Amino acid sequence: DDSDKEKLDEIVAKDPLSLIEYWSIDPDYDGKVFIGCRDRIEYYDVSDPENIELKGSFEIDYEISDIEATDSYLFISYYENRYNFGLKIFTYSDPANIDQISYINLSEDGMPSQRNVDIVVDRNYVYFAGTRFYIIDFDNIASPIMRDNYVDSSSRIFVDGNRMYGSNIDKLELFDIGNKDNVSSYPQVDLELGKQNLQGIWKKGDLVYGAGYGGIHLFDVCVATKSRYSGFFEVDGNEFSEIILDDTYIYLIGDGVRIINQENLGICASEGE
Repeated sequence: DDSDKEKLDEIVAKDPLSLIEYWSIDPDYDGKVFIGCRDRIEYYDVSDPENIELKGSFEIDYEISDIEATDSYLFISYYENRYNFGLKIFTYSDPANIDQISYINLSEDGMPSQRNVDIVVDRNYVYFAGTRFYIIDFDNIASPIMRDNYVDSSSRIFVDGNRMYGSNIDKLELFDIGNKDNVSSYPQVDLELGKQNLQGIWKKGDLVYGAGYGGIHLFDVCVATKSRYSGFFEVDGNEFSEIILDDTYIYLIGDGVRIINQENLGICASEGE
């Protein structure tokens, strides 16, 4: 509720996440949170915020660069060296017995090394972005395959239906991913000079919201071929690297945590008309 939201900054100040040497945090849909600590995964039950419980942990041998969780599976992008990097898939129905069921080593296809990546899971596909972008099909969960790859340098991605949006510091990139075997791109949207600091992104309605230095970048993407930069909303603080939206609030993460009512940006529930 609102009183809890007001306390959040104070809680973070007393117990900052920076005390954990973490790479990625990904919430599941059932009160679970996975934290990647370089080569180890910790699995927490946060259904009761007053009594957060560590349910289990395990090591995966290699460096973790991102995590995504679904109802049944945990997807981890890993990196050992230029000859061994890719995606591992685990089940986690039993916190004490998290099992790897499959993996795909992207270096086997002669692809360039991928160390710092962002992954998104949507339906039966994993979208894997870094210095190159990949679509991995896991319809057969025991044997995932790469459907397509595309020269790309997006640091964060967001998937919405047949479109994918990527942040690349000084621009927003847009892709048509309707044909999983033949990804194509739309015209990119460049940021204004002095505001070239786009990080995490989130799409809602016809807008893409981007975390950046000192606030939020806004992009109008109603018509993909005519997407444009809409403006910048200043937020007290320094650099923000992640952004999440729900029905009412915007959550900015980086230099602490900021929670903003979307109405402050002139955004209503009917947005997208």
